[in-house]
Amino acid sequence: MIVLWTGCYSEVFRVEDMVFKISLINRLNKEGVVVQNISSILSDVINTKRLNDLKSMPIETAVNYCENFANVTNLQFVWSHKLVFNKSEVNRLKDNRERYEYLICWQSFGGKDLSKIVSLSPSKGLSLISQVIAFVAIAEESMEFEHRDLHCSNILIKRTKQSVNSYVMSGRKFYIRLNGIKATVIDTTFSRTKLKVVTKTNCENESIVKIFFNDLSDLCLDDYSDSQLKSVYLNQKRITQNKWNRFWPKTNLIWFEYISQQICQRVDKWCLKYHINSNINYLNDYKELKSLKASIADYDSAKSLVQNYKLFNC
Repeated sequence: MIVLWTGCYSEVFRVEDMVFKISLINRLNKEGVVVQNISSILSDVINTKRLNDLKSMPIETAVNYCENFANVTNLQFVWSHKLVFNKSEVNRLKDNRERYEYLICWQSFGGKDLSKIVSLSPSKGLSLISQVIAFVAIAEESMEFEHRDLHCSNILIKRTKQSVNSYVMSGRKFYIRLNGIKATVIDTTFSRTKLKVVTKTNCENESIVKIFFNDLSDLCLDDYSDSQLKSVYLNQKRITQNKWNRFWPKTNLIWFEYISQQICQRVDKWCLKYHINSNINYLNDYKELKSLKASIADYDSAKSLVQNYKLFNC
């Protein structure tokens, strides 16, 4: 078993091609206040499952189609008499429950997260940001999706021999060159979605609209050492006006700006080591990457970016 991530809200482990995300229900912070309950955990699970459903329909008939979200395969509820979550915090937590409850989410392994990747070629960098933009745009269109936490650790990269990825948004099909990598977006804990839920009333099926979101008004940013990342959260708070239930697609754009900058830093490191002027394809992709990065701020949603930017008109 390999430990992939130990965070404030969950721990993630890998066993071969399976990943286990373990979330402590009613987790307390150091002041003894509940910061994660079953509602917020299930919100993440439901969002992940619905996003994964975007690839369940045949692409030939799908209105919206995308393959780049985490694949949930199983859920398991367990409990223990001992606190086994985030052992490093045990000494500073005043948590003396008789029973600790956990939800384990089984997912397919999506690859190495972007934060652990030092450099990227211009072609891989362009493909990566294009994939991120495409599948957020499709989710935005199909369920008013905002990720709201799209930092480098929530973007996974896996090698692939597949040449292109196919996408459908509002019935329009387009393609993105993969250039050897395929991306997966994970962790919708902070995300906002609008979903139709089918319920039975008087023996009849009835559809109701439900908004899944987490209120991030009191999100603690004290532990964020990355000032640039911290500014994204603050900017997001400004855009939403602390009305987290509403749809604010501009938040997706500020995350694109942050991720594209992170990708460009890794591409620039690669270019310092290799000479891109000798390869016309690398040079063209480098220019396209920089152009896309500079254009993100001109749009008000991921959907409008995909609909109007030349790279996605194929």
